[in-house]
Amino acid sequence: MPLSRSTSCAIVSLLALLVSATVSAQAPIRVRATRASVVRERPRGDSVVIGRVPAGTMLEFQSQSGRYYEVTPAPGSPSMPWRRGWIYVGDVEFLDARPQSGKARPADLMIRGFGQVSGTLFTAHDSFEALFDSSFGPMFGAGGQVVFPNRFFVQGSFERFRKTGGRVIVAGEQLFSVSVENTVTVTPVLATVGYRDDRSGRIIGYGAGGIGWHMLEESSPSLLNEETVRKGHLGFHVSGGAEFQIAPFIWLAGEVQWATVPDALGEPGIGPVFDEKDLGGTTFGFKLIVGR
Repeated sequence: MPLSRSTSCAIVSLLALLVSATVSAQAPIRVRATRASVVRERPRGDSVVIGRVPAGTMLEFQSQSGRYYEVTPAPGSPSMPWRRGWIYVGDVEFLDARPQSGKARPADLMIRGFGQVSGTLFTAHDSFEALFDSSFGPMFGAGGQVVFPNRFFVQGSFERFRKTGGRVIVAGEQLFSVSVENTVTVTPVLATVGYRDDRSGRIIGYGAGGIGWHMLEESSPSLLNEETVRKGHLGFHVSGGAEFQIAPFIWLAGEVQWATVPDALGEPGIGPVFDEKDLGGTTFGFKLIVGR
């Protein structure tokens, strides 16, 4: 039975709509680099650089993860040594309609560990000078860190300062040095929350702050046995620094930290003689960070 003219027109229109929808769904979404930029292996500012594109380069958008677009080289563009990568969102512009949904991907979670070496200029300058002839001392430590997709991070770490000097006897407001060894150990255990700015580039800045438990131990031999005094104190700290990627998943960071541990130095120590009670200080250090 032959179809009516109206039925035939309806079928043709439906087929045209289906073809148009299929073509639209498969059509590439073009973007163009607005400035010279780098293409990375993963959607992070510290990921491996797999290529570079000059301003004006045509690319095709594939998906989005956080502040990065997944792109591929556009047909007819100059030959590139990569087939698929990630570019910072601020470095491209859309030439076609931007996708409304279905193209987003979650950003990465990073889990990292680190070792660190640093030096601390103690706030109780005169007290440490009296014990060790210097208020600056080396510290060593390690820790772990979790960086969330929104670039905030949480971190746990510990450090240790240990130095042996001469014993100092307090008599009223006078100090007397005796030829008896006196070992001081300071062990801060820190909990830190911070923000890591992983914009495009190999140098990544960060800032952080938190609380810590600072264990102060002083050990000195007496006439009968070794005398040890050990006390813990609550402290607070802020820090800032920058990371530099030296290899895939390996970073070197430089950091400055200021800490205060109020009322940690008191009787029977020498701190009150100099009116010094704070065990904190300013620390300059380096970290070697490994993870992904």
